[in-house]
Amino acid sequence: RAPMGIVKGKDNRLFVASLTTGKVEVYGIDAYTQMEVMPLSLSFEDQVKGSNPESKVVEISNDGSSLLSWSAQTDDNWITLSESSGSVSPSKSQIVQISVNLAGLQSGHYTGNVRISAESGATEIVNITLLVIQPPVLSVAPASLEFTSRNGSIISSQSLLITNAGD
Repeated sequence: RAPMGIVKGKDNRLFVASLTTGKVEVYGIDAYTQMEVMPLSLSFEDQVKGSNPESKVVEISNDGSSLLSWSAQTDDNWITLSESSGSVSPSKSQIVQISVNLAGLQSGHYTGNVRISAESGATEIVNITLLVIQPPVLSVAPASLEFTSRNGSIISSQSLLITNAGD
């Protein structure tokens, strides 16, 4: 093998670029951390007048050999996190619940993200999408119908127009 470049990362892993294979090989040196976050996108949908949708789960895993310390943040006030920091032992994982708060939001499409960072400098971004919809509004016209019949005659039919006046 002909190494083209070698770099030691903050997470105590060695990255070796090979000239002959065109690949980057990664080696753990002594104690190292390797953060993985799954899934990297979540979608929520609910009505304006409804309750907040159920929270969803993101799993932070440590495939390294030493303790992984992480922190999470979002710049969007409608996204809430069950925890904003923690530590994950080697070969273990931790669950973080992500929720959305519909209070004060109008109907429409919202996008945001949660940034999860490790002490080593590794960062993953979980993309969040939220669709807030207006509840349906039933409209019926006319408001009432009146039928008149003479003994033995056929009653004329009448029509109702039923529409959704909401979004």
